[in-house]
Amino acid sequence: MYRKIIIKWTGVECYCDKCIISEYYYTPTIALASIFGHESMVKAVSSGIINGKEATLEDTEYENLTRAYSSFEIKGRKLRLPSGAEVLHQIVYSPQFFKTVTFYRTEEEKINKIFKIVDRYTDVPLIQEWAEEIYHWLLSNEH
Repeated sequence: MYRKIIIKWTGVECYCDKCIISEYYYTPTIALASIFGHESMVKAVSSGIINGKEATLEDTEYENLTRAYSSFEIKGRKLRLPSGAEVLHQIVYSPQFFKTVTFYRTEEEKINKIFKIVDRYTDVPLIQEWAEEIYHWLLSNEH
């Protein structure tokens, strides 16, 4: 689904087909935005994101998106539509965000990895059978 992404400071907008929103200290921030549209508009929106201007993602709850990470990179290319018109597609993203996120193939793999990390940093050796309980305890607000 395509949504408009609007830089509030300038009112410049283009289309966004994918966006990863990160909760940084309970504030929604842009970690990645895949944007496209007229070249000058896309460049203005990506510039706004990189310079920390607030953005709104249309038809969502996100009205005051900012950036939480200090460095962003842009990958892009021009595309020719069937009509013959050219549009610019850019992916604006924070490499810092992706260095802190780890993807797992299964829930069990994630639980075991977190268990190993906790076991490494505790003085008392942990029992592998506790892995799932430790994982759920860490996710709860009871500590």
